[in-house]
Amino acid sequence: MAQQDYLTEKKHITWLQSIVPPIIFIAFIWAIHLIQFISGTEWGNYGIFPRERFGLAGIFFAPLLHADFTHLISNSIPFLVLATAIIYFYPRVALVSFFIIYFASGVLIWIFAQTTAFHIGLSYVVYGLASFVFFTGIFRRSVRGIILSLLVMLFYNGMIEGVLPTKEVLSHNISWESHLIGAIVGLLVAYFYKDDFEDDEIKVHHFAQEPKNYYFDRNVFDQTLEQRAFEAEEKRQQEAKERYERYLASLNSWTSTSTNKPE
Repeated sequence: MAQQDYLTEKKHITWLQSIVPPIIFIAFIWAIHLIQFISGTEWGNYGIFPRERFGLAGIFFAPLLHADFTHLISNSIPFLVLATAIIYFYPRVALVSFFIIYFASGVLIWIFAQTTAFHIGLSYVVYGLASFVFFTGIFRRSVRGIILSLLVMLFYNGMIEGVLPTKEVLSHNISWESHLIGAIVGLLVAYFYKDDFEDDEIKVHHFAQEPKNYYFDRNVFDQTLEQRAFEAEEKRQQEAKERYERYLASLNSWTSTSTNKPE
């Protein structure tokens, strides 16, 4: 009965709970930009300036600063969508993944990016989140994750151009290297947390306890995550049983030899 309760229990946060933190964060960076706009001040020098001590502050502040409202809007919408999706579908690793992408990308930009200007904007965090969602689906190979990966590919395929030093990118003074660094960090974070499955990704469904009467060979289609976990446990138990049987056999052989040994 306890197992049935576990299988039927809904262990997930709601979409409303998922969207609140991204909205608060977006509201915060909009407030910062409005203060700049109304006061007529320019805070771009608080961005990341690679390999200069005064540019280290940008590791903390660069994603909060934007050149204009167009820049801010272009980052706000994808961030809201991607951050909400990560919190909803991957709540176990959402917060730590965000902070790693935020700060690790900033550090790497400070180390490796060009020193021609300050790097500002939320875009490299957006690239990191998109990369995280895409590669998490690939690494975990769960149906839900793969669907999310395909959706990211469908709606954000144009982001690929942003990580390349094309003529159009360079003509708009877009920091392509910060986008590339954010995407790489997102990939690494997805790989690091590939085994931190959510509860509804790894729980055993009822079909796993049913008799194995299949119409097709199991290898015809890719196995689901639950099936692979179930078979891995079966294999582990079988190997343990075989080791125990070999131990008993060797023990019986030794006992028999000791008993028949002439005095």
